[in-house]
Amino acid sequence: VGATGRCEASATEVTVRLTLQGTATGEKTECVASGVDVAALLAALPGRVLEAVKIAPQAPPAVISRSAIAIGYYGRAVTAVRADRLDDAAMMCRRAVSYDSAFAEAPLLLALLAVQEGDAAGGMRYLTNAVQIAHKTSDKITLARAQGNIGLIYRQMGNDAVARRYFELAAEGAQACRDWFSQATASNN
Repeated sequence: VGATGRCEASATEVTVRLTLQGTATGEKTECVASGVDVAALLAALPGRVLEAVKIAPQAPPAVISRSAIAIGYYGRAVTAVRADRLDDAAMMCRRAVSYDSAFAEAPLLLALLAVQEGDAAGGMRYLTNAVQIAHKTSDKITLARAQGNIGLIYRQMGNDAVARRYFELAAEGAQACRDWFSQATASNN
């Protein structure tokens, strides 16, 4: 028995298409299954046929942008934080950054996670990265949020004068963007 297979995937469904051809008769049989039926299709094949089947994954027809993938990982990170799975959240944020190095939300969250774990220096590195991304992408809201968080770290380290300067920068930037929540947060620190 000769067999070829193809796996097609989209955002919502997986389809397996198997073409089986008898070596003696040349007769072709095509089996198609999608969703949960894929497992049933493979389980129903005789062992000798299953050994001959090779399923080759192919790229989905629509190419998903790296930024969209990064956003997806960031969403998973936020969900992990809400479930108090901080190691998973950090891993998802690092994956987001690996897909889109200009996605500043992930370093912001990584900074908060680092500070929560007692790693102020690590938090500062992530925030410095977020500031660089914000400057590069002209993202004034992220810049203000990162500056406010830098102020919090300096305050935690006992350097109130530097912390106050970062809070002022954050409040000014948030006001310029009409980000009233970030402005109020920075002003109240």
